[in-house]
Amino acid sequence: MLGICILSMACSHEHDAHHQDTSEHNHANSSAGADAELSLNAGKPWEADASTNQGMRKLNARLEHAEPETPAGYRQLQQQLQSDVNTIIAHCQMEGPAHAQLHIYLGMMQSEIDALDSPKSHQAQQALLKLRNLSAEYDSYFQ
Repeated sequence: MLGICILSMACSHEHDAHHQDTSEHNHANSSAGADAELSLNAGKPWEADASTNQGMRKLNARLEHAEPETPAGYRQLQQQLQSDVNTIIAHCQMEGPAHAQLHIYLGMMQSEIDALDSPKSHQAQQALLKLRNLSAEYDSYFQ
């Protein structure tokens, strides 16, 4: 749940060469509402910054190779994916509508990441399947 709150806050940005603000601050125009839907940019993928694309490649590779077999394995994967999302957010330099769309996408992922820690194995398995499907869609929405 903390991850969803973090996602609604916004990404950190470097403000100048001498002072890097690593705290999260609110971009009122980039926070996605609960009813917001992921969409394309006039039929094309949104431009994502290099650090976001790099972070998503790492997260997607982790999902592709993950084969958890126990609740502890799913919990470990959940922690690793949460770390990946936190890193993406911390290094994000995106702004405007593309930034808002990224937060919609990450919000969709976050609910499934949270579900990996479910005490019910079938819920964790379903969450992993949904995460893999979302992961496969990243390049359709962002470049």
